[in-house]
Amino acid sequence: MLNVGHNQLTTLQGIGNCTNLKVLIANNNSLTELRVPAKLLELNTIVASHNLIETVENLQPFVSLKKLSLQNNKLRIAPDLRKNVMLSELRLNSNKISSLPPTLALNAQLSVLDLAHNHLSDVTVLWELPRLSSLHLAGWLGATVSPFLARTVRPPSSVMCACRQ
Repeated sequence: MLNVGHNQLTTLQGIGNCTNLKVLIANNNSLTELRVPAKLLELNTIVASHNLIETVENLQPFVSLKKLSLQNNKLRIAPDLRKNVMLSELRLNSNKISSLPPTLALNAQLSVLDLAHNHLSDVTVLWELPRLSSLHLAGWLGATVSPFLARTVRPPSSVMCACRQ
């Protein structure tokens, strides 16, 4: 585990030699982009919350990634996670994301998803996540969450939604 949180870092340059690294914690810094060296193939957890991240570079090499936390950043686009099929926890709350990519449905292991306080208009891709058990949509601008629940084969056991109308 490497914890570089609370250091006002602007880059993750220099961590590429930690090739056996499994957990990277880089929260509460000044990162404007998430660029993790592709050599860190053992990574299963990335926590980069409370930064200034606007872009996420290629996360596709990290096929062992199980947890990704990018809450409280400045993301407008959800990261491309189509190759991260082991992902079970994704926290993207408190960003500026307006849409979810259809490829999110490829993350069939996803059980915890926090999308609260974004600018989402459509969450229908969530219907295709069979293991979703905890969904956070507080502040969702959609008219209602009930169509999602009505079409979900197994409703999430925990849905937190404070929808604005």
